[in-house]
Amino acid sequence: MDAVLAQPLELQPLREELSVHPAAPGPDGASRWVIEDPIVHRFYELDWSSFEILRRWSLPPQQIVDEINNSTVLSLDLSDVEALQEYLAKSQLLQSAEGQPLYELWQQGRRSKFNQLLHNYLFFRVPLIRPDRMLARLSPLFARCYQYRFWYLIAAMTLLGLFLVMRQWDQFIGTFGAYGQWQDWIWFGLALVVSKCSHELGHALSAHRYGCRVPTMGVAFLVLWPVLYTDTNEAWKLQSRRARLVIAASGMAAELALATVATMAWSLTPEGPLSSALFFLASTAWVITLGINLNPFMRFDGYFLLSDWLRQPNLHSRAFAVARWWVRRKLFGLGDRPPEALTARTQRFMICFAIGTWLYRFVLFLGIALMVYHLFFKLLGIFLMVLELVWFIGRPIMNELIVWWQRRHDIRSQKRTLIPLVIIAALLVAMLWPWSHTVRAPALIKPQQAQTFYATTPGILTDLKIEKGMQVEAGQVLLRLKSPDIDYEREQGLKEISLLQWQLDHQTDSERLLEQGDLIRERLAQAYSELRRIEAQQQKLVVTAPFAGTVTSLNEALQRGQWVATEEPLLSLAQPDALQVEVLVAETDLGRINPQRGVALYPAQPELDPFRCEQLEVEHLALSELSTGHLASVYGGPVAVNRVEGGRLVPDQGTYRITASGCDATAIRLREQLASAHLASEPYSLLSGLWRRIQGTVIRESGF
Repeated sequence: MDAVLAQPLELQPLREELSVHPAAPGPDGASRWVIEDPIVHRFYELDWSSFEILRRWSLPPQQIVDEINNSTVLSLDLSDVEALQEYLAKSQLLQSAEGQPLYELWQQGRRSKFNQLLHNYLFFRVPLIRPDRMLARLSPLFARCYQYRFWYLIAAMTLLGLFLVMRQWDQFIGTFGAYGQWQDWIWFGLALVVSKCSHELGHALSAHRYGCRVPTMGVAFLVLWPVLYTDTNEAWKLQSRRARLVIAASGMAAELALATVATMAWSLTPEGPLSSALFFLASTAWVITLGINLNPFMRFDGYFLLSDWLRQPNLHSRAFAVARWWVRRKLFGLGDRPPEALTARTQRFMICFAIGTWLYRFVLFLGIALMVYHLFFKLLGIFLMVLELVWFIGRPIMNELIVWWQRRHDIRSQKRTLIPLVIIAALLVAMLWPWSHTVRAPALIKPQQAQTFYATTPGILTDLKIEKGMQVEAGQVLLRLKSPDIDYEREQGLKEISLLQWQLDHQTDSERLLEQGDLIRERLAQAYSELRRIEAQQQKLVVTAPFAGTVTSLNEALQRGQWVATEEPLLSLAQPDALQVEVLVAETDLGRINPQRGVALYPAQPELDPFRCEQLEVEHLALSELSTGHLASVYGGPVAVNRVEGGRLVPDQGTYRITASGCDATAIRLREQLASAHLASEPYSLLSGLWRRIQGTVIRESGF
């Protein structure tokens, strides 16, 4: 304070084009004001003390303090005046002491080209229209939309539309997977444009209705994805909390009203292009409005609604400041004053809201980093991904760590500092200690020989000689089928052969038969060939065991005299004497496995006991495709695969097969089943395992 008094404080004049407006009361009910900057169309909030200082800005600083202290209940000093001047200077609301033009001040405050590119490649705006005249013409047409009766009608239509959709729920859900052609993407794009135009028009009409100027409407690019925007910053000067809430909610309300009409219309429209357009319009509006716009963790409509509802302006920045203060207090016991005076309930909300926002943004920015990597060509994608991770995730963390380092003397003096140090040390030990001595990998257990039999032709079951679980020998007849159609074809074939053979035997008795001799012999050969085909089909009606094994499954519907359709499963046969075990190991884990120590198998079925296999054969060529779908992710398996042309299942990363034999399994495993394989390996820590995965990913993705 003495240092401040020792130096005379000179106040720079305010810019002449600024204006001050009454604003909504603060959370404590105190009066608030906003300064409007018409050049950049921004608003700056003032509390009571700042407003009183600003009213007397033309006076000397000490006189300002004396008048406020004498005429109000406030108690201020010169430091308050100096703090306000610093705030106004940072906001570029003061005239330059040297008479420097405002444009030059703005140019000095601009970021460098690199910083502009760094901040704006993910988000920048392109203004398109000045909509005030258009809004003046449209506002009377939408006046009824602000009456309660209109929204009662929308609510009734919503209930009716949802009722109609529930009656066609399978069709509605199935529609999501029925579209994939380029025409469908056109309909989706048109529906998105109509939905977002109605959203922004809702904001603009409400702002105009409450007397706010809407300077621009245009397109904003979020990670190069175009989205419409409406500048409604002037809503900050409204004193009515209800008016600000209406402006913030109007976009979602307009979009949901459009979705309601489209949903009901879809349920009443026959299939066709119009039905497709209505479906996309309804689903797009519902999903985007409820899933994105209501999200309070980003600066969308949900954030401004929550901020106005709680009477907490600048909720994000204030919550972050409170959360940082809380973290430093809990970790190190620092006795700093809170950033602002809040009730205990509000303070807890701020802390929870800030932590939730941090977690959400961490996941979001990580997803954006992966998206920009895949969106551009590989070299630019890697650069933008690293930039995204460093700037938006690493930079805030590093800034907080810098603060901790700058205050290291205060931190060391606190006893509570030992707690985070112990926790960090424990985490480091847990990450660096070689806890694991095994590599876990998915495995497939199956009999060495197994076969399922199907009916090749329709027929009647005449003989069934087996039952489920029965042991059979190689060549043993399992069941017999009889096909009346095949029997009839064989009988007709025998008659034709008999007739043709008689004609050959009596050629000498007839000149006509003698002339047709070559033709008769050709037809006789064809008849014998057809008879062999028919007899081969008859042989397939008798199912015999190709090897000795156990009947693992039997169609329960099979009974003597029962008609069996083509391709109907009959039975399954497996050889239980030997097992075939295939283990699929990731490339990052292959080098650590010790094949001499065997593998332990834990079947997925809990009723089966684990067992060991002592002999391992490692294939040193990565699999080009999976031979079975049991382990594929597209069928719910643990191995991530991509389905390519021809239906082939190609592993997403390097995968190697290990074949195990010499197993000591006691329970008979008569069909394919999944298991978890535990292979002995060199000791490794969590950190080394993570590092191996990072190395593998970098090596895999570094090829251009």
